[in-house]
Amino acid sequence: MITPALLGRLARVVLISTIAAYLLLGIRGVQDKGGLSGYIAASDFRQTITVAAVIAQGDGSLTYDLATQQRVQMQIVSPYTTLMPFIYPPLLAILFAPAYNLLGATGMTVVWLLVSLSLLILSLLLLRRALPQPPQPFFTSFPVLLILSSYPVFAIFLLGQISMVALLGLALSYYYLRRGREGLAGLALALVLLKFQLLPALLLVLLFKRRWRMLASFAAASGGFYLFAAIFIGFGWPLAYLNTLQAQNGWPNIILAKPQLMQSWYGLTFTLFANQTVAMVAFGLLVLLTVGLLLWLWQRLPWQPEGVQWSLGWAATLVAALLITPYLHPHDLVVLALPALIVGDGRVRALLETNIWRGLVAVLLGIWLVIPLGYGGLPITVPLLALTLLLLTRAVQPAAQPQPLPG
Repeated sequence: MITPALLGRLARVVLISTIAAYLLLGIRGVQDKGGLSGYIAASDFRQTITVAAVIAQGDGSLTYDLATQQRVQMQIVSPYTTLMPFIYPPLLAILFAPAYNLLGATGMTVVWLLVSLSLLILSLLLLRRALPQPPQPFFTSFPVLLILSSYPVFAIFLLGQISMVALLGLALSYYYLRRGREGLAGLALALVLLKFQLLPALLLVLLFKRRWRMLASFAAASGGFYLFAAIFIGFGWPLAYLNTLQAQNGWPNIILAKPQLMQSWYGLTFTLFANQTVAMVAFGLLVLLTVGLLLWLWQRLPWQPEGVQWSLGWAATLVAALLITPYLHPHDLVVLALPALIVGDGRVRALLETNIWRGLVAVLLGIWLVIPLGYGGLPITVPLLALTLLLLTRAVQPAAQPQPLPG
């Protein structure tokens, strides 16, 4: 007889087998590329290696110069001739510049893969301590195994991506918010600057709810990052960075991001509409609709991070942040680990209506299953993300109204 306990054990076996399969695929992929040198040449991490090399050579002022990036990158990953431009804020590359002189490209890559694994484990540990009632045993629970066996986690290691830094920043800020330490939460949120496209919705909610201490600490940390980077690459680096982002479309020999790859409203509208103007107008309208729904939710929801309802609202904010960004690759969806664990929390499950909770589980599971299709240029996760936002909004109960005193 098939029982829920048996189904649970079978699901865990499938997820653990998936993790093992991804590990074997990763090893085989490195072998097929001719070893670590081939892996580095094909990975996204070559962007960071390139700029770390530029800074290590004493040319920090040319960090965002595309011609310099191409020259150095071709030396590192020859015979590749297509530039993978460095399109991130410079902090990580600056920190890795000394490692380039000591370890070279291969050593840097190995260190970064180990760091990424450590960031993933640390993020999960922080979330375990922050959740009202995390599943037990935690690391073999279904939500955690689902995250570890997800394609975004595999893709981050396969591509050498930096999305784990954003996950850590979100997990750490959630951890401190749950403990009422808004100053530290703002400092932690500054880690997400490396994936700054995720921040607008979060900062908007903080501004709407007048969380001035968290916003002030975030601004202070951002200023600190700017000054630290300025020491190595010059005080004008933000302008050079913006110019680089704008120059990509007109620069030869560069890997361009296709709008259809973006797993957000941006990708969906550019998939549905061939006319760019129509696509941008549709994207803008959907962003306004999403932001309006988010602010309506927080208008009803008091700022009480110790409560379960607040966690659901914060999960909805993260989903909205994914929907409204114009730049969201499939591997960036690893930050859905936080909403997934919130939904899997014992107190959340006990609070929600059965059908809503099952709907959230089904939709989040569907997102994890279809994410790999995003690499083929299909923003198929977007309707599921929108449904997740609607279900989370429905799950949040309105603030209780004070009852009049009798007599």
